[in-house]
Amino acid sequence: MSLPKTTREYRLPKMDGFHNLTLQGATIPQLKSDEVLLKVHAVSLQYRDLAIAKGQYLPGVKANVVPGSDMAGEIVAVGAAVAGWQVGERVMPNFSLGHVFGEPTVEGGKTALGGPVDGVLTEYKVVPAHALVRIPKHLSYT
Repeated sequence: MSLPKTTREYRLPKMDGFHNLTLQGATIPQLKSDEVLLKVHAVSLQYRDLAIAKGQYLPGVKANVVPGSDMAGEIVAVGAAVAGWQVGERVMPNFSLGHVFGEPTVEGGKTALGGPVDGVLTEYKVVPAHALVRIPKHLSYT
């Protein structure tokens, strides 16, 4: 199977509501050695996503952000240094890619999907392998 080179993603160029969502094509970034490429199967929109879309979310949000912080998907590629994960596994990334355990920190908050970091309202998403959790077998993607 050849890996996709592009993805379709929704961007939020203006923050006064979801009506501004714009579907566009994007190049999938080259995997770093500690990253995985996920095929997104399901996305859950949260109240935070609505607040971001309306410009009512106070912490920093990057301009023209890809919204969405919660997703379930399948690993389609792994970086050279990734251990413990395989292509085909069903996974979810942590909401904040840099916060894996312990008390929340300002630095960890700067890695929150769909705010300071592009989110998951896309077909494919590259994330660090350390931020993944497995989806239990008895649960569907949704």
